[in-house]
Amino acid sequence: MLLHSHQLDMDQLREALKTARRRGVAAARLVTHAPTVIELLYPKTDYPHLTLLQRAVATENLIVAAVDTLNDESRHLSSILLCLTQDTLYSTLQRRREKAAEHVGVLPQTWERGWRERQLLDDLAIQIFRLHHHAADTYIPDTDKGT
Repeated sequence: MLLHSHQLDMDQLREALKTARRRGVAAARLVTHAPTVIELLYPKTDYPHLTLLQRAVATENLIVAAVDTLNDESRHLSSILLCLTQDTLYSTLQRRREKAAEHVGVLPQTWERGWRERQLLDDLAIQIFRLHHHAADTYIPDTDKGT
């Protein structure tokens, strides 16, 4: 495992995830709309041998792995909010919030103003931190395959 020269800052990670939530966490969307997430998890200074796209793919892989560690309901809700399912990829954040609210049986306004989304992002940030701390290099794409 690579020894990283930086410590992952949880407050910055939470804020970066809020930004990424608007367009989703697919690698291409992170590059365009939330590059801060990439720089927090796979900074160029620690991974100079990787291209921006490779670092973005590693970031997406790490986030998906973190989502997969959540309980069933949280995993489903996170997948909706972060555009990880085909039916949400081109949905607005507002539509995804409506879908999440419907899933848990609350009004969209209750979902948006309430604690659920904030708690979901906090739980996800903790899981990302854990995975990143223990095995960040696991999520880097195989450069021999041209990804």
